[in-house]
Amino acid sequence: MIFLMKKVGVLFLLFTCYFTSVEAQTEIASRTRVNLSKDSLFVDFFEKFKKYVGANDSVKLEKLLNLKYGAANINIEKKNLHVKKRFFKIKNRHQFMALYSTLFDGRMKSLIKGSSIEDCEITPIGIRFGRGQLWWMYYDKKEIYTRAISNTDIIFVPLRRM
Repeated sequence: MIFLMKKVGVLFLLFTCYFTSVEAQTEIASRTRVNLSKDSLFVDFFEKFKKYVGANDSVKLEKLLNLKYGAANINIEKKNLHVKKRFFKIKNRHQFMALYSTLFDGRMKSLIKGSSIEDCEITPIGIRFGRGQLWWMYYDKKEIYTRAISNTDIIFVPLRRM
């Protein structure tokens, strides 16, 4: 009987800690989303991003995304057979232009078109869009660059070391 009471006590403690941390995480997430919506540089960036994707303007989008070539992680759905590897890094502007229609396919465009700045969240490893389809880095409120692009259904987290 004492053994059962100890197990119930431990389970209650774990249950309480779990829901406390979920509430704390929700509070932090709502605060960070509010901070992004008040940041004029990021709001301007996000509006241009949506506009360029909607207009299918790959040249302006490439400049806006500010890809650090050799550092931007790419994750492509396996069903795209013309791509040899699923995970890789974009090496140059020409490779991005060649992959543009694969990265920003119809599903990705509809996700971006129906999104708002509330779909972005500040995390310790960058700004996450959606469920991890895009990750941006934002330093000293001066420069935004793209860290990762993923057009898959799975959540994608870029590696910490770049």
